[in-house]
This record gives sequence, structure tokens and C-alpha cells, in this order.
Amino acid sequence: MQLLRLGAFSDTCYSTRRRLFCGCLILLMLLVPVVSSQAQTDSVKVPKRDYFLSFGFLYDGDFERGARAFRSAARSGIRSTEGRWIDSICYATMMGECMYRMGQLNLALEQYEIALKLFLVHQNWMRQVDFPAVIEPSRRTLRHPITWGTSRRQTLMGHVPDTVSITQGMFRTLQIGKQTGVVAGQQLFPIHAKEIARCTALALRRRREIMGPVCKYSALTIQLQDALGRRPALPNHWTQSWIDLQLGIVLASLGKEKEALAMLQRSLLMSGRFDHELTSIALLELGHLALEQNKYDEAGAFFLEASISAGVFEQYDIVEEALRWGLKSHLAGGKQGLYAPLPLAAQWARTTSRMLEAALYVAAAEKY
Repeated sequence: MQLLRLGAFSDTCYSTRRRLFCGCLILLMLLVPVVSSQAQTDSVKVPKRDYFLSFGFLYDGDFERGARAFRSAARSGIRSTEGRWIDSICYATMMGECMYRMGQLNLALEQYEIALKLFLVHQNWMRQVDFPAVIEPSRRTLRHPITWGTSRRQTLMGHVPDTVSITQGMFRTLQIGKQTGVVAGQQLFPIHAKEIARCTALALRRRREIMGPVCKYSALTIQLQDALGRRPALPNHWTQSWIDLQLGIVLASLGKEKEALAMLQRSLLMSGRFDHELTSIALLELGHLALEQNKYDEAGAFFLEASISAGVFEQYDIVEEALRWGLKSHLAGGKQGLYAPLPLAAQWARTTSRMLEAALYVAAAEKY
């Protein structure tokens, strides 16, 4: 009898220890997302570093290698059972941009539309981001001061964080013995939000450019208008300027010039005060709208401002595009002589981008 009692006591202790162990294991599993999220914040940011290194080929004018580099970077993009995540908006857009620069417009359009369809799938992503409440003035010193013009826009440069955290749900299946359960948790994932917003805007405007007048008849254009019309960002927040820009481009694609102008003008400043990384894109689109209405002087002014804003933010591809369109406005307006910004900008480009330097000298040669 004594041995039986000892055996029963031993079984009871083992069962108690087993329940305590299982409880601790479940608690540990619940805590893992919290611990790992901090580690990921320090080491994993998307798009990843190899994506940003690929811009070296673009700015060097080696578009074929650039396309391969962006395609290679896309292999490290985040995927799930639902498909690719928002970081792939950037990979697809920049692959399309390299193809666009090589004149492969059909292939470029395909990549731009892949990016925009991904945006539609994840259209509410900005509402899940832990953005700072306000924008502060930037303290960054210009490495290469602008030499080819002076902006008439008396604005400040705002500081938008390079990375911010987005809240992602995470589910894990836990099996202990014969029992199975799902453990839910949340983690903060670091992303380059302004780059995702920039690439979305770039894909929108390239698509409008390539498709031309037929863009307004596309079902995808209507879907994009519906999605952006719902203002998928935090209300009364500085990120609404990104939505203004993207919606303005879509409205221009639909031929709604008056509404597009209002949105694009509103998108120029964050919090009504600060220029930002997407300001140059808005100025470019305002220039295109003015050019379409044969307002050559107004278009030229917008393109010059776009080139200055892009130069401030070291967006060499936009500097090239803005000055190229500025030259077209100069010629269309019947003006004689050299387009003054070209030689000064070409000298500036000597220490910044071979692609930009070459393109500006080619533009000057074509003018002559």
C-alpha cells in the first residue's frame, strides 16, 4: 500500500510539473514576437540594402545591370500565403524604370502595373504604420549646393524618418502532446515607408505617360481612383500629402485636370510648411499639365523648380527628367539661345551622376 501511495504521489507531481512546463512554454511563445521584433528593428529593414545599392547602376546609366540588380533584390522580398508584400512595390517599380530608360515600354508598363496591383492589395498599409505625429525641419547640410537656379518657393526641407515601424499580425501553431493551439501576437516591422510611397507615385505617373489618353478607360485606373479616394492614411496627418500626390496623378490620368491641379498643389508641402522627397514629383506633374495646356512659361517654371527640389534630395534621375522637359518647354515656347540651366547642371553632375552629366550634355547638343 505504501508503494502504491508513493507511485500515485509521483504521478501527481509529474503531471503538475508537466502542466507548469506547458504553461511556461506557451508564455514563452507569446513573448517571442515581442523580443524578436526589437532584434528585427535593428537588423531587418525592407526594402533591403541590396535594393538601395542597385541605384548605383541607375545613376551610372547602366540600366541593363540596374534591372538585373533590382530583380536580384526582389528575391529577398517578403512573401506569405497571400503573395508578395508592400516592399515588392519598390522592386517592380524600379525594374520597370530601368526598362523604361532602355525604351522597353511594354515590359516597363507590365512592371508598373504589377506594383500598382500590389498597392491595391495592401492599400491600407499606411494606417498600420507608427509614424511620428509631426514633421520637424531637416538639419541636413547639402553636400552639393544647387548651382543652376534659385527656387522661388520659400519653404523649409522637412525631415521624414528613413524607416518607421509597421504593425504586423503573427500567428504560430503550437502543439504540446496531443493538444494543438494557435498563438497570436503582434510585431513591429521596420520599413522604408517614404520609398514605398515614392515608388507608388512613380509607377502611377509612368503608367499615365506610357498609356496616354487610353489610360482613363482602364479598369485599373478606376480601381486606383476608388482606393485613393478613400484616403488610406491616418486622418489629419502629414502623410496625407503622399495620398494627395498619388490621387492627383490618377485624376490627371482620368483627364480631370482641374481636380488634379488642386491635389498636386496641395501635395507640395507636408503640414503646409515642408518640402519632402515627393515634392519634385508633384512639381514635375504640374509642369506636364501646364505643358499639355500650351502654357510654356508656366511649365518651364515648374520643371526648373522640380529639378531644384530633386537636386536638394539627391534624386538625380528626376533632375535629368525635369531639365529635359524644361528644355522642351523652352523650345516649344519659341525661345532662342541655350537653355541656361543645362551647362551649370552638367558641371554639377560631374561629381554626382554620370548618367545625369551625359544626358545633360546630349540635351545641349540636340538643342544646337
